[in-house]
Amino acid sequence: MSKAIQILNYKDYYDLSLIALNSCEIIEKKRYGLIKTAFGYTNFKIFRTENKQLPIAYILWAEVSHESYSQLINFGRLPQYNYEWVEGSYFIVMDLAIAKGWRYSAIPLLRQFLRKQSKFAYKRNNKIKIINQPLKEEL
Repeated sequence: MSKAIQILNYKDYYDLSLIALNSCEIIEKKRYGLIKTAFGYTNFKIFRTENKQLPIAYILWAEVSHESYSQLINFGRLPQYNYEWVEGSYFIVMDLAIAKGWRYSAIPLLRQFLRKQSKFAYKRNNKIKIINQPLKEEL
């Protein structure tokens, strides 16, 4: 089944928006576009409190082709088109948000999720960071 055809759970969309609002009080147009694209392709994970009720963080990612990954590494260009989010196997973190007051609970959950990725990249403060091995347990 294609990722674009999967049944969407709009409670997840609400939770993504809620976390984004709680983390910065205003959802910028760019972040809203990232949420919308990730939701459409189900390229997101919502982290919740231990009782699985309250959404406290999310991560959005793209799985890009070698060409798109090279564009990120060489020119700092993140995927610009929706189709780029699902055209390959290179994992790029597109956005990450943690609700205010939940940082210490959310970070271990995010690290646990990222440990499953053997290689991934992200862009922060206009700098590219590449992780070529799984995250270590003590991080």
